Amino acid sequence: MDCMRENLDIDTKTLALYYAWDHFAYHAQQRQTVFNFFLLLIGGCVAAYSSTIGESGGEYDYFRSFLGVVLVLASLVFWRLDQRNARLVKISGDALKELEARVAKDINVQSIRLIANAEKNVSRFPFSKIESFSQIYGLIFAVSGAVGLAMAIVSVRG
Repeated sequence: MDCMRENLDIDTKTLALYYAWDHFAYHAQQRQTVFNFFLLLIGGCVAAYSSTIGESGGEYDYFRSFLGVVLVLASLVFWRLDQRNARLVKISGDALKELEARVAKDINVQSIRLIANAEKNVSRFPFSKIESFSQIYGLIFAVSGAVGLAMAIVSVRG
């Protein structure tokens, strides 16, 4: 990603657009990367748990319980990281909305307000209320945490 612009002979508005876009793109990419690591961790925990199913003994029970606790804690930690990244994306998105509004006014083309237009809900599908990354990721973090808790409880009970 090109965060520093070579040609600084551009007007202030263009420079502000580049700055806001670079901030937005960086944190949006970071958010995706963190979520991908979370998915890898879930996969590892589930695979390790699955490989011990059918095995008996206290050490297996403790190990499965440990995996459940890891999943619960990871869900909480990654949820907090996602909230932080979402806030940073929103900050730059708000700046981009403002800059897009100015550009739209200058060139008299309202459809250039991409971020503002993207926020419009066009679907009437029952689940259309759940369409943001924050909502979907939050749901995945909650389900993963609940599954981890269930894994820990079931394993402790033997």
